[in-house]
Amino acid sequence: MRDGTCEKCPAYYFVTENKKDCSACACGAREMCQEDGSCKACEDYHIVATSGDNVGECVKAECTNGILQVDGVCQPCASCETLNEDKTACIKPTCNDRSVIDQFGKCVECEAYTAPRLWEGDQCNAYCEACAPVGRQYLLESGECDTCADYSLISDDRRECKAQECPGNQIVLVSGVCSPCPPYTLADALKRECVETKCQNTEILKDDGTCEACPEYTRPGPDMYGVPGRVCMQDTCNDSQFYDKQGVC
Repeated sequence: MRDGTCEKCPAYYFVTENKKDCSACACGAREMCQEDGSCKACEDYHIVATSGDNVGECVKAECTNGILQVDGVCQPCASCETLNEDKTACIKPTCNDRSVIDQFGKCVECEAYTAPRLWEGDQCNAYCEACAPVGRQYLLESGECDTCADYSLISDDRRECKAQECPGNQIVLVSGVCSPCPPYTLADALKRECVETKCQNTEILKDDGTCEACPEYTRPGPDMYGVPGRVCMQDTCNDSQFYDKQGVC
């Protein structure tokens, strides 16, 4: 002091070379200022904390997805890479064929009805997308499209292809749609074609495609349009004639 007395420097200050002043310690980026004003180098993989409860102290550096250097600097992994088990190297993970790799190197499995769309065959930065079905295609759970078989029907959400079962006297078309048979025809056993039933010579063909036996004293005859075998009829007999069981005089 000017009066010739001595005074101790405050904490974290040191005496200058002329012994007349106290100066705050000026430490490097990886040095900790000690109470006596001197600097202490941080250990390997440590840095000086700039926030939190340990400001100014040496703390272990954190490195979430990268390699921690000796100087405490985090060298981040490249996109789509992650650390290996001992955290000494960045690697690209091995994912299953239903997954893509996100920018942090994690395998992300595609949801049902979507599939990985790769960039030049690489799962890195790929994305999940559903196939867009067209025409007779439907969407598989794998996210790919498949062609619906003939005589099958695609569901409204295009996620199913089911064999069509048509009720009554209907057939199933190749498109999977049901179609009623025309009058006087009947769906075959497979319900693929409408066919005309061959009736016995004592039967008529009904409009639903089935045969019906004519009552006694009648026989099959033409309808009003002249089509044979559509109505049951009998001859017109004179007073000296009578009908046999086929309706003939």
